[in-house]
Amino acid sequence: PSSGYPCETYATPSSARSGRPELAAMDAEPARIVADVAAVLPGDACLERLSIDYARGGAVELQVVARDASAWDRLLARLEKAPQFREVEPGPEVRDAEVRSLVRVRWVGGPR
Repeated sequence: PSSGYPCETYATPSSARSGRPELAAMDAEPARIVADVAAVLPGDACLERLSIDYARGGAVELQVVARDASAWDRLLARLEKAPQFREVEPGPEVRDAEVRSLVRVRWVGGPR
């Protein structure tokens, strides 16, 4: 991120596509989902891990590290407002000097 906050980002599809055409996520390339996540990620938060489950209709798990509680709150607010994401479910938080948590969302896509 541009803030200089050190992080590495990994994106891995966690399951193969099931071929069910009724879900927009089934047709999405991982790079599109990753780009949508990156667009809502504040500069003072980063992704440690991203997992996409195509078999569960675009369920995405984000392992996130935020510099502080306000960065964490901004990330959750951005995910809630973003039309590409639904069902935002923050997990338990570990708060030391930073906030670490798992967030589950459903990617529903949208126009580009």
